[in-house]
Amino acid sequence: MKKTLSHQKGVTLLGMLTAVLVICFGTMLVIKVMPPYMQNYAVRDAMKDISKQANVAQMTKAKIKDKLERRLQVEGINAAIAENLIVDKVDGKLHMVLKYEKRVAVVGNVDFVFKFDEQVKIE
Repeated sequence: MKKTLSHQKGVTLLGMLTAVLVICFGTMLVIKVMPPYMQNYAVRDAMKDISKQANVAQMTKAKIKDKLERRLQVEGINAAIAENLIVDKVDGKLHMVLKYEKRVAVVGNVDFVFKFDEQVKIE
């Protein structure tokens, strides 16, 4: 039997390189995207822990903000995020609101912008 090109099957070198490039680019994006989400999870966890502490409802807004800054510093998170913390009283209950955005450079002048909005009721 004589094999012709129409009967041959497989991936060409160009196809293989394209697949490898797509996989590498996807992996790079995942590596760049995961840290901001992990950081946000730690921020949210810190806010929830602070809201469940005893006597936190009697603390001043500055003291609550200081507690969050210290907790974030222990977690290794930029304390500048805590500067965006707003402690307000809504319907007689204190709420912590933290809105911030994180920019991650992807390639050249292309950035991903992540906007986070965390709200926790102080019990």
